Amino acid sequence: MSPSIVRALAVMCLAGCVVAGQQNPQVPPAFRSAVTLVPVDVRVVDRDGRAVTDLKQEDFTLLENGVPQQIRHFSLQVLTPQVPTSATAPLTVAGSQRDTLSPQDRRLFLIVFGRGRLQEPSKGMDAVARFVREQILPQDQVAVFAYDRATRFTADHEMIGQVIERFRQLHPGIEALLVQQFAGLAAVYGSNRMPAAVRKEIDRIFEAPGALGSRQVVSNEPADAGSLRKDARTAADQRLQAMVLEEQAKLGATPTLHTELEQVQNQQFSDLPFDEFVAANAGTMQDLGKIYSGIEYLRHFDGEKHLVYISERGLMFLRTDDVDRLSRAANDARVVIDNIQTGGVLGGFRAYDLRFLSTSTGGQASISEYSRKGFDRVDGMTRAGYLLGYYPLKPIGDGRYREIRVKVNRRGVTAFFRHGYYAVPAPPPFERRAFLTDSRVMSAALYGGTLADIAVKAEVTEVNSERGPGKDVIVRATIDASRVLFAPSEDKQRGFLDVVVFFANTRKVVLGEKWQQIDLNLSEASYARVLKEGIPYTVRVPKQPGVRVVKIIVYDYQADLLGSAEATLK
Repeated sequence: MSPSIVRALAVMCLAGCVVAGQQNPQVPPAFRSAVTLVPVDVRVVDRDGRAVTDLKQEDFTLLENGVPQQIRHFSLQVLTPQVPTSATAPLTVAGSQRDTLSPQDRRLFLIVFGRGRLQEPSKGMDAVARFVREQILPQDQVAVFAYDRATRFTADHEMIGQVIERFRQLHPGIEALLVQQFAGLAAVYGSNRMPAAVRKEIDRIFEAPGALGSRQVVSNEPADAGSLRKDARTAADQRLQAMVLEEQAKLGATPTLHTELEQVQNQQFSDLPFDEFVAANAGTMQDLGKIYSGIEYLRHFDGEKHLVYISERGLMFLRTDDVDRLSRAANDARVVIDNIQTGGVLGGFRAYDLRFLSTSTGGQASISEYSRKGFDRVDGMTRAGYLLGYYPLKPIGDGRYREIRVKVNRRGVTAFFRHGYYAVPAPPPFERRAFLTDSRVMSAALYGGTLADIAVKAEVTEVNSERGPGKDVIVRATIDASRVLFAPSEDKQRGFLDVVVFFANTRKVVLGEKWQQIDLNLSEASYARVLKEGIPYTVRVPKQPGVRVVKIIVYDYQADLLGSAEATLK
């Protein structure tokens, strides 16, 4: 087990996870250097929004924190349609800064459906379905992330189109249920967990017969999620205060009362009714979890990536710092945020924040217009671009955020690019399976609930030790084999599972763990039996003082699916 997991599992009740992809990468020709290169993807368009592709290296000026940098790598990339194969998978790399810059032959689009109704009036669902089925290149990789489920990345655009169609049909009903769940004070002070009844409807989007493989996603929360919730509660209290003051003013105002009321009404979003405010905040927190999850997953794919966020009314940020933090996280991961807003005319802070997130990460924002226009810009602008690379004059390692600016020496053109990165040394190259397994298991362990992509049942008992005085803990589990990926091997069916058991006290503080890899090499008869009865798993360990709770996590790397269960000692 990696040290990073041991450190992260001091407490198991926090949230964090990412969406999934699962194909073997093919590495294209690469440009190498002995020093870390910072890549900057630049798209340049003219006044009509058409890509400009005749620029030379000398036409660009690149600055870091206002200081000009020498461009050490320069290339033009123009994407053309290719026949997709299993080799056109996303590439994993060791961080956002590296000593290798690789040309791209495809685009990655993670489509994130936000809360709200996304069809009218801007025809948002029509536009995204057209984008996936008709506009993008055959080799482009696409995944869909909605509510708490996500597909894997695939070049099978028709399969993604079917998911989009099911979302179009079912999401208005799901939204109606969620509006009831996350309303009033419960939206501010209650749980943000997805109700079981709603999850069943969500699963209908992703688990139709013959559907593209998907998995339950535990949304990452921003690092300052606690502060965001505190801000929301403070703002909600202010709105309640305003309601009281308004009623008092009707009965007979005093100069002091008028001053207090004016101060409260001057707060950001004070024009929103209380119920609308708390519902918008709940939706923002849920959508932010998906966006941060998408950014962290896309971070480990090579090249520039696009997170297309489709929402009815955008995000409601209470502080400017929150917008900056999200923008910087995306820039550091080399992720472009394209915003498609579908709910009609939008102004004020929300419109400004959506535009800022797009422009500061090199993306496009479609606000208060038909969504088709926004997708046209995203597709047209990303088919051609320039890849610039430079060695920072100031060595990387201080961990600070560094601003990037790109200037183009030509009138009438606009450049789009990521506006910065964190100067953290690139980690050493990692082995994909070990890295992904660690990441998935850590996410599942930190999640307060259970994951059911692979169903797991568990029970834990305490018995006398066989080795002398003391007690042992026996964990017995049954793992559903129906979604475990088996492959024929001679006359056997073979699969692999990572099983991790965490032992914790009543406060969910981890006191110990057991990590095992299971090689399932089954005869046809055994394979048929486990499909019917499940895969048995038992582990016995000496009991440590204070252990009362056991959490078992099962991960299938080949299928990229997780399952978990908790059991408590009586």
